[in-house]
Amino acid sequence: MKIIKKYNETSLVVRIICGLAIGLLLALTIPKVLRLEIIGNIFIGALRGIAPILVFALVTSALVNGSGKMDRRFGSVIFLYMLSTFLAAFVAVAGSFLFPQTIALGTAYKAESVPSGIFEVISNLLLKLVDNPINALAQANYIGILFWAIIFAFALKSFASESTKTFIGNISDALTKIVKWIINMAPFGVMGLVYQTVSANGLGVFMKYGSLLG
Repeated sequence: MKIIKKYNETSLVVRIICGLAIGLLLALTIPKVLRLEIIGNIFIGALRGIAPILVFALVTSALVNGSGKMDRRFGSVIFLYMLSTFLAAFVAVAGSFLFPQTIALGTAYKAESVPSGIFEVISNLLLKLVDNPINALAQANYIGILFWAIIFAFALKSFASESTKTFIGNISDALTKIVKWIINMAPFGVMGLVYQTVSANGLGVFMKYGSLLG
């Protein structure tokens, strides 16, 4: 228990750096001997699994429990989300042409059909917006998740009792706590991912990914 307490009291950044260093050291001394990649894959899988449900719960709870002023501000949040997504895509495309990168992927990526024009892009976006909510959660379709969370929250807000609002808020808080637990295990996930990557590709992989990040 003392070790766990000391672990939790240490800065997360320091713990992640330690995990990275341990993973690197093990990869250089005993590469491809340990199966530490399973730890990294579990960490990534846990984050991917909980994130869509967390977004749905947070948005629903914020709208159901929020005041009228907060509801009006939510429109600004959605607008900024769409704007920042567009700007991120624009910068990514521009950067890919200005600074082309070559990165070795674990598995070959197979692109789906390329949109033929802006109409098809908008059409695909609208279809994702009204995707089946269960499928949106399963496929991590965040545009669909946001849309159905907003619709569900506004429908519920008109007749939800205080106990219902409290319950939804508690669900949101519980999911947030689960995410904190997962993030708390990030050093082990980083250790596993670094061990797997360096064992397979050597130290040169840091130059490639460093160039990509730069």
